Amino acid sequence: MFKITDYEINSINNKPNDLIPKYIKYTNVEKLWQLGYKGEDIKIGIIDTGIADHVCLTPKVIKGKNFTNEGSVDDFRDLNGHGTNVASIIGACPDGIHDGIYGIAPNCGLYIAKCLTKSGNGDIGWISNALRWLIEENVDLINMSLGSFEYSKEIDELIELAIDKDILCVVAAGNEGDFNSNTNEKSYPAYLNNSIAVGAIDIDNTVTKFSNSNDEIDCVAPGYNIVGCYLNNKFASTSGTSQSAPCVSGFLALLKQKFIAERNRKPSEMELYAHLIKHCKDIGLDFKFQGEGAICYE
Repeated sequence: MFKITDYEINSINNKPNDLIPKYIKYTNVEKLWQLGYKGEDIKIGIIDTGIADHVCLTPKVIKGKNFTNEGSVDDFRDLNGHGTNVASIIGACPDGIHDGIYGIAPNCGLYIAKCLTKSGNGDIGWISNALRWLIEENVDLINMSLGSFEYSKEIDELIELAIDKDILCVVAAGNEGDFNSNTNEKSYPAYLNNSIAVGAIDIDNTVTKFSNSNDEIDCVAPGYNIVGCYLNNKFASTSGTSQSAPCVSGFLALLKQKFIAERNRKPSEMELYAHLIKHCKDIGLDFKFQGEGAICYE
């Protein structure tokens, strides 16, 4: 069984404190915005609990599909809140009328694959079918803020198929960490070599106590007190690697858009991954905590 990467809801509010959250300031993506890169024409698939109607998100959804036994195939509404929060970190964009918030790639398009139910749990078959659908839809990136303690050959092979089609899969590393880099906490598919495993840090460059550490961590991103959208047009402050992964997905969307604009072609999976690593900064943590470092456009 797969489940959402356990996360903490710190607070729920009717409006956010900041239009541009602190994690966006940390990653320095406003520099990319100023260069004209906000994620236009980049399609991001999100495998999660679905997405709720929200003034900052609804216009961003290109397609959606429900792979669970919770409602009809066309009903991909989020009944949990996790998927909505994750989606907003990637692509939230204020409508100019209501209280709003920006995500890292505010002009990207979202493909929503509901694979986890209201309880946050999902069947491996649902995840597999969602991966196949997103690959068929030829999305640019896939975000998976979920995990399982059990290895799945089927998921492994599908992520490899995505890579063959130059689709990067970004996965939350997991929140079972014990703050000891000498122990390996494994969550799949993050622990697979072919996925991008993202750990969580605070914006003061300290690793969070919950973030998994292991030899497959690729990079880290802010994952503590992250403000994003939530159910009923509200906003929530949340913590977890579930929040770090979409930071990287949004970041990759901007890097891919920039690559296409500059070279007049799409990057291969290896090229885009290399650009991601190029924009990771060493923050002085053990490799098993930080991988190649924290994402930051400098």
